Amino acid sequence: MNELGKRINERPRFGTGRSAYLLYLVGALSILLFFRQVAQTYWASYSDFDQLFVAGVAWRKGLSPYNGHLLPYFAVPDGPTNEMLHTYYYAPLCAMLVAPFTLLSYPTVIALWKFGVFGLLLLACWRFVRLTCPEIPAAVSFLMVGITALSGSLRWNLVQFQPTALIVAALIWFVCAVLEDRFWLSIALGVLISTKMTYFLPVAGLLLFRHQYKQLALMMLLIGGLNGLSLVQTGPLTTIETYREAVRTFEEPGKMTRPDALDSLTPLLAAYPQSPLAKYAPKDREPGHWAGEQLHLRFILSGFGVAYDTAKVIGGIFTLGVLLFFAVLWRRTRSTGALRDPASQGVLFAAMMSSSVVMVYHQRYDAIALLPCTFVAMGALYRRRNDLLAWTTLMSTLALSYVLAARMLNWWYVQVAVQRGWLIAVPLCGYVAVIVCVGSLGLLWRQANAQENALVVDTAHT
Repeated sequence: MNELGKRINERPRFGTGRSAYLLYLVGALSILLFFRQVAQTYWASYSDFDQLFVAGVAWRKGLSPYNGHLLPYFAVPDGPTNEMLHTYYYAPLCAMLVAPFTLLSYPTVIALWKFGVFGLLLLACWRFVRLTCPEIPAAVSFLMVGITALSGSLRWNLVQFQPTALIVAALIWFVCAVLEDRFWLSIALGVLISTKMTYFLPVAGLLLFRHQYKQLALMMLLIGGLNGLSLVQTGPLTTIETYREAVRTFEEPGKMTRPDALDSLTPLLAAYPQSPLAKYAPKDREPGHWAGEQLHLRFILSGFGVAYDTAKVIGGIFTLGVLLFFAVLWRRTRSTGALRDPASQGVLFAAMMSSSVVMVYHQRYDAIALLPCTFVAMGALYRRRNDLLAWTTLMSTLALSYVLAARMLNWWYVQVAVQRGWLIAVPLCGYVAVIVCVGSLGLLWRQANAQENALVVDTAHT
């Protein structure tokens, strides 16, 4: 029996030897298939990138990008065909960063965006896995990147040309730059990420855990200064006023930002008047824009019929609790030097990413930000194959980032939920996001404990 066990242990791991060639082939074919989809995808009337492009044009013309109805003021050759610019919520700096690209033709910018952003994202995933999960064979890592290319969340970003794909790519490159001590590259990426502040927790958190306070302070000064500089072109007072108005309307009744499942399902309820939920459909206001399930806690609570104001309070308490968790962990590991190796910081980064998705308003396409959780869970499983916590995190992330984020599957599922009156089942993606968040936080806590115990033992031996 011992001899048999010895032979099993001596066998090459999956992803090494001859099996590696097959994995490389499947991964390459998956990536090629994805970029074939990229080449064929084009929008006819609307995409989220339209808002960025027109905001950049507005900035060049000295107009506030937050005015809401900018398109009638100027024409963009071969540009967006929407009749109006939808409300724009990104930081003022974002319009200034996009402005130089608006000097190019619209089709050229589209091509740069499509191939550039998604190429950078896949390269970032590959680099992240190799840096933080070196125990995973290279062939298996390449297969994971190939599978990621075909994931539902990535395709959803491609369909909508959502800026989240660029922000997540920048985030993953950011953690790689920090781990490799590339000072100015990490600063530049942090400034770019700040244009969508809902994803800034991993930036600030990673630098705080690494005690790189001066780097974080310089980054914040640059972010503040560049945002101030961007206001000069469009008029500081006017831009700030229109920005406040945009934020004020962000959570108006009937908008998809509300954590009321019935509001966001209004169009479906109108289509299925026989649904047990139809009698609860909002009255006397415009139907909410149905854009799929949201992932943040406030929306999840709507499945239990929690009122909006109560949901905001509970969501705020949850956010404070998660931030307290990171604060306690930072204090515990500050003097011991735990969580300083690349593998542990990869888990830390993934935990912060998943927390950001659940704490703040995010939609289903934001499940792309959970991809690092897939990689670190795989790394944990390669270290310990029977790790229940890692399996839970991995399977939950696969379900949300790879399967439930797919447009058609989620549309079918919500139709069934509405027809049968399953209000409690509507925020399914949100429930899974919470599981991913809790699982990644658990992996991080256990990783910190293991490192601290190892340091204590090593000190005792010394």
